[in-house]
Amino acid sequence: MNTLIALLAAGQSRRFNGVKLAQAIDDHGTSLLADSFRKLKLVADTRGAELVVILGGHQALLSSLLPDDAKYIINHEFDSGLSSSIAQAVDYAEKADRDSLFIALADQVAITAEEYLNLLDVKGEPSRVCATFEKQLSVPAIFCRDDFDKLTSLTGDSGAKSILAALNLEGKLHTVEMSSAALDIDTRSELEQWLVTQAET
Repeated sequence: MNTLIALLAAGQSRRFNGVKLAQAIDDHGTSLLADSFRKLKLVADTRGAELVVILGGHQALLSSLLPDDAKYIINHEFDSGLSSSIAQAVDYAEKADRDSLFIALADQVAITAEEYLNLLDVKGEPSRVCATFEKQLSVPAIFCRDDFDKLTSLTGDSGAKSILAALNLEGKLHTVEMSSAALDIDTRSELEQWLVTQAET
């Protein structure tokens, strides 16, 4: 599978008032970043894809939470928003001659490795795939090489939802129902609620 999986983890966590990706999300002290990396590394190894992490804000701390053999690149323009990390991922994919780009966010704590695999295993044309919940299109999402120019033209912190919407209108997008994609950790209260939920299960 000639796919690059890009785990976006470059944000500054302004709303969290701390380094959210370094926070423990289970009783073992596993950080949010390490948990997301572990799941996607399993996916990459299972399907023969490549995994790279895009770091930016808090890069020194977060890089120390990754395995020694983890591949990561630094987005020095992370202040300009999520679009700059997407551009970094596209640049890496192009230089590595990848046919598709799988974009995932490190703070989507509820998504399982199996759900990530389900996206990669969607068959047929069109080759673009994304998660959907409550009729909303969302990452994680897979884009093909023909979309790379559109991805690099994004600006600010809006992400790729506008591109997904356009592809969907054109009938060029598969969607996979994924209610877990609705949860991302932005605030301390959201993290606390997640921990409470996990303790009850």
